[in-house]
Amino acid sequence: MRLVDNSEDLKLHNSAIQKDLKIESVRSFVDDAEQNMIVPAIGMEMYSRLLGTDPQWDKDVALKGYLQKAIVNFTVSNYIAFGSIQLSDGGAHVIQDERKKIASDKKLLVLRKHSRADAFRALEFAVEYLESNLSYFTDYAGSAAHQNNRRFLINTTADFSIGFDIRGNAGLFDSLKAVMGNVEENYISQLLGPVVETALRAAVTANNTTAIQKQLLNKIYKAVAPITIAEGIPYRLIEIDEQGVLAPGIVGGGTSDNVETAATASTNQLAATMGRAMQQGKNRLATLRTWLNANATAFPGFTLINENPSATLNGSGSPNLYFV
Repeated sequence: MRLVDNSEDLKLHNSAIQKDLKIESVRSFVDDAEQNMIVPAIGMEMYSRLLGTDPQWDKDVALKGYLQKAIVNFTVSNYIAFGSIQLSDGGAHVIQDERKKIASDKKLLVLRKHSRADAFRALEFAVEYLESNLSYFTDYAGSAAHQNNRRFLINTTADFSIGFDIRGNAGLFDSLKAVMGNVEENYISQLLGPVVETALRAAVTANNTTAIQKQLLNKIYKAVAPITIAEGIPYRLIEIDEQGVLAPGIVGGGTSDNVETAATASTNQLAATMGRAMQQGKNRLATLRTWLNANATAFPGFTLINENPSATLNGSGSPNLYFV
């Protein structure tokens, strides 16, 4: 039993799929999508609940539909890369007959990127649907998956795009989460202090942030997102396409007819983006410090931040210590 269990489920969620594609032909790719992407995102308890019986309530039906869309598009993305290749004692080959011509590499790459992007958007939407209905999806609310999905201060593509517009690219956001976590730890934690940070993270996890906490988060989004972009570029987590749009980095290579390759942005283009993003983030950190000091009374346990430490040192009275 699987969330995507028949050919009709495949066709429903991706119109590129033709009626002659049997579920058996892509079964391993469906299994990989469900076990590697869906179960970690929603937890085994929630996954088992959806598998146990046919959904009878509107929220279960809606959730299953969102997850099926993600599964089907992850399946298509992986099938394009590997499924059209068949292995035998004679080696690796592809099938072609007089009626069907093999799609060009360019078209396959476009379809794969599109399917993968749709998959990540659908999965994020499903997770946000769960987060918005914690009182109903109690299996999820008490799971480690819920805690993991709310482990950052920025947890959605939309929130990240408040600070740096990535045009709804949930796949890019997913690839940047590790870097973003380091940025939150290295830049934001020390500004907030342990008391304020603990209270804010608890409110984010419980989905019950106050009005002033929402204002604080908005300013954090604006600072963290551009710094994350800047720090993600050296790790090749980001590429820039011919239209100047940021996208997840792709590791490609080879020159054969059926090997996916990707043109990378010029060094100057990447360096310029990195420099602008870092400067923007640092400027917004300064704005965040000023805002926190001005609203200190709204955050119990907050310690005022010295916005000009060199002035303090210069006025220390020590003749041997002076900063300019």
